[in-house]
This record gives sequence, structure tokens and C-alpha cells, in this order.
Amino acid sequence: MGSCYQLLLGPCLPFCSRGASFGCTASVRGAVEEPQCAWRGDAWRPNLAPLPCTHSRGSRSPQTWQGLSLLPLQLLLRGMLCLLVQSLLPEPQGSQHPCRVSPAPPHLPGAKGAAPLLPLQSSGQGCYSLTPGLRSSRSPTQAAGAAPHRPTSPHTAPHRCPPSPRIIAPHHLLASPRIIQHRRPTSPPHITPKSPSPLHQQLREASSMVHGQGGVRFQNWAKTYGSCPELYFQPTSVEEVREILEMARQRGKRVKVVGGGHSPSDITCTDDFMIQMGKMNRILKVDKEKQQVTVEGGIFLSDLNIELSKQGLALANLGAVSEVAAAGVIGTGTHNTGIKHGILPTQVVALSLLTASGDVLECSETVNADIFQAARLHLGCLGVVLTVTFQCVPQFHLHEVAFPSTLTEVLDHLEDHLKRSQYFRFLWFPHSENVSVIYQDPTNKPPSSSASWFWDYAVGYYLLEFLLWISTFVPSLVCWINRFFFWLLFSSRVENVAVSYKIFNYECRFKQHVQDWAIPIEKTKEALLELKAALENNPKMVAHYPVEVRFARGDGIWLSPCFQRDSCYMNIIMYRPYGKNVPRLNYWLTYEGIMKKYGGRPHWAKAHSCTRKDFEKMYPAFPKFCSVREKLDPTGMFLNTYLEKVFY
Repeated sequence: MGSCYQLLLGPCLPFCSRGASFGCTASVRGAVEEPQCAWRGDAWRPNLAPLPCTHSRGSRSPQTWQGLSLLPLQLLLRGMLCLLVQSLLPEPQGSQHPCRVSPAPPHLPGAKGAAPLLPLQSSGQGCYSLTPGLRSSRSPTQAAGAAPHRPTSPHTAPHRCPPSPRIIAPHHLLASPRIIQHRRPTSPPHITPKSPSPLHQQLREASSMVHGQGGVRFQNWAKTYGSCPELYFQPTSVEEVREILEMARQRGKRVKVVGGGHSPSDITCTDDFMIQMGKMNRILKVDKEKQQVTVEGGIFLSDLNIELSKQGLALANLGAVSEVAAAGVIGTGTHNTGIKHGILPTQVVALSLLTASGDVLECSETVNADIFQAARLHLGCLGVVLTVTFQCVPQFHLHEVAFPSTLTEVLDHLEDHLKRSQYFRFLWFPHSENVSVIYQDPTNKPPSSSASWFWDYAVGYYLLEFLLWISTFVPSLVCWINRFFFWLLFSSRVENVAVSYKIFNYECRFKQHVQDWAIPIEKTKEALLELKAALENNPKMVAHYPVEVRFARGDGIWLSPCFQRDSCYMNIIMYRPYGKNVPRLNYWLTYEGIMKKYGGRPHWAKAHSCTRKDFEKMYPAFPKFCSVREKLDPTGMFLNTYLEKVFY
């Protein structure tokens, strides 16, 4: 009906009272058009300022409207005629004007009713919501009043950062709370204008693009690093990821991919485009004969562990945290402990990589072998890891035994401890000789647990956090806290039996700063004793417990901290009680100095002060990795501030 009105009355009339008809007036701002409307009660009310509407149905230009401003009588007559036509010819059910302001989407503050959907894709998987980054899970056949699925992603808070003004693009228009709803013309072909308006061109272009969400603030799990990406994407397919990379190339933007956001550094931070892979999280294939599983890169290990358990399989080793994505744990070289076991990337037998050029590369020991060696620990700078194939083992249970000891005893008999347990590690309590030794070994014993809410949470979390907060005012209390909690929680023998991944994983309750370096295993005693002496010689330098010491087998992965040597990982920590930062600079610098002295290499996911000159000395294969990176990403699309320090 709106089309008939316009043929009769000419350009869009600003004095129509019914928002269902010509209630939209638009202002032109560069290449983006925004409706000039104000919120009033339960509906969007049009701004009655006499501005032109530039929807595609109009055949007049803004200059023509200026001419009409010289004919107030004609304008008045047209307005009266508009009201008359509306009263005589009510708008048919289901008709829609191509330049209408829709109700506010329900997720916006104060909005009521359901948000309309713009059919950007006609696939059977549903439609995109006009709200960027939210994909509706309902099919076109579902009821219009059904609530759309609102996927969530870890550690993101919408609408906290102001949208960047640097992009003027279709997705920028769609990101506005003022939503313009568009439908394809249904009128006869001769009414369609020969030259569509800029708005229609933008929306037509948008129909082939995925849409990012603006105003998102990303923070890592510990809330120690964060960024405000210009656009935040959650793709569901390879084609959508490819479109994002194409958009980035056209606009000269960088791209960072994020998984669970657990890295305690800025390795995933960016101010340009961020891709969260949480919707690409399927298990693609389980080969029980080869004991291998192929998964999409966005799957969390916590989900993979459960599904593997149903198939009678397991990963031979896991890190302490499983709320992390498969592509992320290999990208940063996640590890656990066990001198017979390597870091997690050593369990990868194949992967596929989407490069900056849009090509998909299949990589393994026999196909694209050099790229495979680089991509098994890729730092997020080679491309987007689409799939990963892990080598598994039959499902197994672990018997964990923790018992007290001393630092001197453990270091003097380190070789014996490494032989006694397949997964051996120990916790040293700084400012003391106290150590908790932990053995983990396969068993056929039935599951059992020594967990206690009182000791694990009331004492080990709530009381500890309060005392650590007190120590921020009286730092000398840290020495007492370390000794006191060793006596409370670690001075007796404790045993647990459970399926492997439940023993490998433990709950990280505290927000924290951490450092983790790998040194040659034969340097373990010297390095740890030097760190102990440094703390004793500087009473003002305090260290929270524990210093966690773990071990890993050497490998041939180019950027692995265990490259060509069995290694000892020495992890230090400073908690942030109630989110409060604790002075740690002197401790950090002292620790880094000792690690460098003994040939250490930093964990890639964790904060450090190393530069390219350091890495060239640490990693014999560093030039090979740089060569592959420059070949796959010559323009540096996948770099950020963290990686610039690594490669430049």
C-alpha cells in the first residue's frame, strides 16, 4: 500500500501520523543512513522534522525537496490528501513499507516485543537477527513470536566499549539500535527505480556478508588483559570465516581468533576484528581403530573429554584447565606434567588451516609437513585453525596421591620421583622448605574422593582470599600465610581416584598473574634454589604459594619450549584477592632473570618481556617458523601487539 501512496503523492511525506505508513524520515550521513526517531513509551515515534526519505521507491532527489519547500500550499495539500487516503484505504494485512522503523529489539533496554528478522540468508538454518553477532536458531517456519536463541561467549560484555567510527559499512548500519527493516519490492517491475538508493545497495551487499557485533569488550579469564575489538564475530561455518577474512582484507583490518580466553596475556587482544570460534565446536569423526578424533577448532576440551569418554577414549595428557578451545591449547603450547609425555600439541596428528588468502590447507606429517610443524604451535599467527585431529588412548582412571615433603629431599631425589610416577609434579611453598609431592598414575581402583567443601572452599578459598587481601596492606604476612596453609591443607596424605580428565583438571578459583618458563630438566635444582635464595635475601619481595614444578618430554615442534630437550616447567603465581593487584614487579624480574640464566623459554600463553632477539637465541628453528609465517600471512593480518614483539 505504501507503494501506491508514493505513486500518488510523490516523495515520502513527513506529516503522516501513522508510524505504520510513512513514519520514517532519514538523514544522510556520509554513506550511512540512520532513521531520525525518538523513543516514546512502547513504540518508536517518528521525528517530524521535514527531512527527505531516501528509500529506493522515491524518484525525487533531496534537491527536489528543497524546491518543494518554496510551495508551502502544495505541501499542506499533500499532507491533507495523505490523511484522507489513509482513512479511506486502510493498509492491507502483511504489507510493509520499505522505509519503516521497526520496534526496538527485545535485548535493548526498555524494549518490548519481538525484534523483526532480516532474511540475510535463505538457508534452512534460519536467519540472521538484525542485532549483529546474534544468530537466530529458529527456522523460517517457526512462530514469529518465538524467542531467538542468544548464544553467549566467554568473557565478553556487550555495549561497554563505544563502537569505533572508523568503519562505514552495512554491518555498521545494522549495529545501530535504530533498526531499518527492509523487504524486497513486491510491486510490478515497472515501478522499481532503475538506480537503487545507497541504502538498498548497502543492504543488498550485506545479504552476502556475516555481521560482527560492535561495542563488545573482551577480557581474559583472569581479567588482567582485555581489548575492545571493532567487530566481534561468532561464525558457524568455514564460509563465514572466509567472508570475515575477505572483509578484513578489503578494509585493511587485522584479525585475532579467541577460544576460551584463558591465556593470562594479551596474545588474543585486538582493536580490529575478533573471531570467537565457540559455534564451530563439532566432533567430526571418531576413528576407534586408529584411536583418533577429528574436531572443529572451537570445541572446548571439557566437552571433548566427555564425548571421548562415551567412546571409551581419552587424551593421554591434559592441562589443568579444560574450559579452553582445541585450536587454542595447541596454539600456545599447553602442557601438564609427565616426563614420558610431551606438551598437548604432540598429540596432534593432523589439522586444517584457513590462511589469510582464503585457502584451506590440510596439514600432517606427510602433507605440508613444514606448515604442520609450525601450525602445531601456531601462536594464532598463521591462519584460522578449522579442524584438529588428536591421537587418543583407551580411557583410563588415575590414582592421585599427595603427601608432604621438603624442597631439599625432592631436589636431591628428583630422578627417583620421576621414575616412581608417570605424572609427577610438586608444589613448593615460598619462604619455607615445605613441598607437596603429587603422584598420578593409571589404576583399576574404583573412584573415590577426599573432596570437602569446608576445606576446599571455606578454608582454601574464602579464608585464603581474605588473608591475602589483608596481606596487601601488610606484605610480611605472606610468609606466615604460606606456612599456615601448608599446615592446614597439605601436611597430610590425600588420595583420589577418578577418570583421567577429572584428575588432570582442577578448578582455578583465584584471578591471578602467572609466569611459566621451561628450563632444561638438569637445571631444575640450581634454578629453584637460586629463586629460594633470592627471596630470602630480599625480605620485601614476597611470593604467593605455590611455585608449581612440572616436567615434559622433549619434542621436535619448532616453537615448543621443550624443543629438542626434556624440560622442567617452573610456574610462579601472584593472586589478585577480590580483584586487587598485588605488587609483583621485583619478583617477576628476578624470576625471569634466573630463567634466562639457565636457558629458559617462556610459556607462549603467559606474559613475559622477551623480544625477537631473545627468541632467536632460544629457538634454533625460529627462522623456519618466521619463513612459514611470512609466506602464509605476508601482510600480517593475524598479528597484534603481543606478536609484533615476537617477530619484529
